[in-house]
Amino acid sequence: MLLLYLRILWSFLLFLPIRSDRASATTASAAGAIIFAFGVGFAAGTAATWLVDKIGARRLLPAALFINAAVYGLMAIAGRDYAATLAIVTLWGANTNVSLNMIVLLLSQSSSTAKGRILGLNSATTYLGATFGVTVAGIFYEASGFETVSLCAVLLQVCGAMLFWAATIADSKVQSPTAAQ
Repeated sequence: MLLLYLRILWSFLLFLPIRSDRASATTASAAGAIIFAFGVGFAAGTAATWLVDKIGARRLLPAALFINAAVYGLMAIAGRDYAATLAIVTLWGANTNVSLNMIVLLLSQSSSTAKGRILGLNSATTYLGATFGVTVAGIFYEASGFETVSLCAVLLQVCGAMLFWAATIADSKVQSPTAAQ
């Protein structure tokens, strides 16, 4: 799930400014402002991490992935409007901060004996997502355009959210003493 999440993240960070530049004939600095808006949103997302403490990462992560799916869909629609793109990318940055923090938190809680290996795999997955994700997305981008990359991102986020949600439900049934009755 993390590999898919990061594949999408890095692909969009690369192709969204290019798409925005081509769609509205913006300058390179205006395309760079899109990345800046993501960073501002990412920093602002820190303020929302209290929700993770209050609600719990296991319960909140599927919702965050569904929000990301909606954001990727909105990018396909609003990608030709520069102001709308900046607003959506800021939301995307904030939600990405919260999502990634939840993923790392859940990974760090998964096993006390293998924590170092698990977090090391997280780092490796980050670089794999950046490398192979952008390569695969580039093939789709060149062949079918930004909207196809966006649709794939929506589908992968929804699948990730549903798989995590299903695994969480199955895990809670195994841990629940009433599940055996």
